[in-house]
Amino acid sequence: QGGCADYTNNAWLATDPTHPASQTVRVCGGAALSISKTATPAYTRTWTWTVDKVGPTTQLIADPSNGDVTAHYTVTASATSTDSDWTVSGTIHIANPNSVAVPITSVTDAISGGSATPNCVITDPVPSSLAANDSVDLAYTCTYATNPGTGTLTNTATVNYGASGFVAAGSASVSVTTTFGGLLPATQTGDTTTVSDPN
Repeated sequence: QGGCADYTNNAWLATDPTHPASQTVRVCGGAALSISKTATPAYTRTWTWTVDKVGPTTQLIADPSNGDVTAHYTVTASATSTDSDWTVSGTIHIANPNSVAVPITSVTDAISGGSATPNCVITDPVPSSLAANDSVDLAYTCTYATNPGTGTLTNTATVNYGASGFVAAGSASVSVTTTFGGLLPATQTGDTTTVSDPN
């Protein structure tokens, strides 16, 4: 934790220890901002259905007494799926452990790995400064236009901050890993259907 502390130094004569001379010095030290994050992948699966009907292939013969005929049909409904809307979203937590406010110059989020590159956006307003001993949570979303694959993704958030009092300018980063591999869709559209055959 960054802050200031007072230290008092005493000196005295061996022959007169009851009358020391004292000097107090204030020592200040700044700490880097801390940063942590979450990363949750999600995607949408859309189902498209087709129906096929197969009837008798041989000639049907009607009952000569009433003209009735019975035909048996097989109706098959088949589904195919298309995935879309791949996202990684979460929260970036930034904390200022210092006893002075620290200016925030930028906060970024990026993902490496996978077979596609996403567009990452901090969706919450980024504050211009962070008050002493305060913190902020910023929501972000990374959106993919194409399937990123099932490999490991490394999600990195970085905060850059300016100098303030005894705190030097600097940056702090954190990385977490995630993957779409083995992930069930967060949203499914058209995953069920109803088949009717009135005739």
